[in-house]
Amino acid sequence: RKIGLLGGSEGYPELVRVVSIGTPDLAARNSVELCGGTHVANTRDAGHFVVLEESAVAKGIRRIVAATGDVANAAHVQGRSLEQLVAQLECSPDLAQVTKLGKQLESATVSAVLKERCRARIGKVRKAMKKALKKKHTQEEPLTP
Repeated sequence: RKIGLLGGSEGYPELVRVVSIGTPDLAARNSVELCGGTHVANTRDAGHFVVLEESAVAKGIRRIVAATGDVANAAHVQGRSLEQLVAQLECSPDLAQVTKLGKQLESATVSAVLKERCRARIGKVRKAMKKALKKKHTQEEPLTP
């Protein structure tokens, strides 16, 4: 069965293989857009794969930015390093480190899933620190009659 493919301004060969993971006939029910990204003869040539960003482009249309090969490997290494820094922060919270690590995380080239998980963990540390600070101030305030 022929399906309509949108490929922007790129030139694609007449026959294009579409791989659907998890849903056998995905293209029969959904539009399929090709991208200007990584093209390989065999998926094993791509090596490791990591989704770096995921966002909504329009209603019902999602966009992902992903990397393979050396960039994916570097993202994995940097991600593990950031996870270790977050774990250290959880053990000994420090406001300056919370801010610094938050900025470092936002500019990092790491898995989108890992980035969101680290954001949540840093957010919990920040919330716990605010709660502890509020409790400390409450205990220090003299009681007024």
